[in-house]
Amino acid sequence: MESPVNRWKSPRPKRHQARGRQQFWRRIVLSVPVLVLCAAAVFFVANLHIVPKEAIASKQSILDSWKKSDWPSIRDACTKALDKRPLDVFYLGMDGIASFYDAMSLPEGDQRDALVGQSIALIRKALAVGDGRDRTIPRAQLEYILAKAYYHVGGSDMDLAASYMTSSAAHGYAAPDTHEYLAMIDSALGDTSDAGAEFDKALAADPSPMLRIAAAGVSVKAGNPGKAESLLKEAISTTQDAVAVEKARLLLAQIYFSQSRWDECEAQLDSLIAENPESAEAHYQLGLLYQAKGDSIHARAEWRKAVSIDPMNAGARQKLAERS
Repeated sequence: MESPVNRWKSPRPKRHQARGRQQFWRRIVLSVPVLVLCAAAVFFVANLHIVPKEAIASKQSILDSWKKSDWPSIRDACTKALDKRPLDVFYLGMDGIASFYDAMSLPEGDQRDALVGQSIALIRKALAVGDGRDRTIPRAQLEYILAKAYYHVGGSDMDLAASYMTSSAAHGYAAPDTHEYLAMIDSALGDTSDAGAEFDKALAADPSPMLRIAAAGVSVKAGNPGKAESLLKEAISTTQDAVAVEKARLLLAQIYFSQSRWDECEAQLDSLIAENPESAEAHYQLGLLYQAKGDSIHARAEWRKAVSIDPMNAGARQKLAERS
């Protein structure tokens, strides 16, 4: 007797069986691209950790670039390193130092000012986060560069320049130009007594003509024209640098003028004009000398020469605008 189940179960027609097989293989074929894409995605994610990353420049490579004074390379390497290690004192400090020296290689302008500002920000951050924890760059050396950066900013930041340079010296860092910068900072702050003492220390180590001229300027402000005269004569006799000689002769002529030593004043200006006929300032000062001696005709002639050489010479323009 046929069972109830078999009684109701009828064999599937062959055409239905063929259609089922076609649909099965169609699903298989359509799923292959999806499976391939999924496998590729899994492989990509699984292998992300082996994608090579840009290596951080070693500290030794930075120091090697330092020996070559390759400031742009140092800045670039440190900037990339700081993207991954934003509080690393070494990279902060070296980036700040390189930014300062890179700025000093540029003419005055916005780009130079921006680099000096960047140097200050980086070094201050290095000092703040380091605070003695990283000895790779001595704190005193960072303070020294920071003081120089503030000096070049000038204005109200001159007090900060004095503070950091004094702190750097107190912490034992003595660069060849430490006393020179201290002298210039003191002079800018109006402390001529301390500036003179610092210039004496600087000159003992480096009696260069330009340093003598700077020291002479401070001596004049301090009311010691005799010392200034001596320094300027030494500067003129020890250099062939035309710029240094011009600065020295102009300041020496001003000293003689203030003391009514007319012949000596005229001798310095005549020598300067013989060496550099295009010195507008020399012609301007010679005009002042003629005016002081009562020779207004020659005075105005010298001022006209000064303006023809340098139309922006404010002193000569003002004198020519005055009524005789």
